[in-house]
Amino acid sequence: MSRIHLLISLTICALLMSCGNEIKPLERFDNEAWKVDKNGCQGKRAKLHNAILTQQKELLNHTQEEINHYLGMPDKNELMERGQKQFIYYFENGPDCPNKKGQSQAIYLRFSALNNLYEVSVQ
Repeated sequence: MSRIHLLISLTICALLMSCGNEIKPLERFDNEAWKVDKNGCQGKRAKLHNAILTQQKELLNHTQEEINHYLGMPDKNELMERGQKQFIYYFENGPDCPNKKGQSQAIYLRFSALNNLYEVSVQ
């Protein structure tokens, strides 16, 4: 009986350890430059626009914590219905930039109530 408990315990531990994935680095995307360019005020995120959009599927199914670690804290965080959340990262001229000009384009990351990214859009 104790062997069965040991086997079950080891199986559960292995499953729990495999749950957290680190985001595979995106090609031609400097996530450190992205992180330091809050609200896109420095123009670094604008240069990374195409790299993140062409590889956005790579971000899907990752958790909020994994996205925060890879992209940094969002410029804006919105609570949605049914426990969902939305992270907003501005490509350039976010609303808090001192020299804001015109409309700001942003990437919107929508998370389920279970904290998994399921939708990426640009507005």
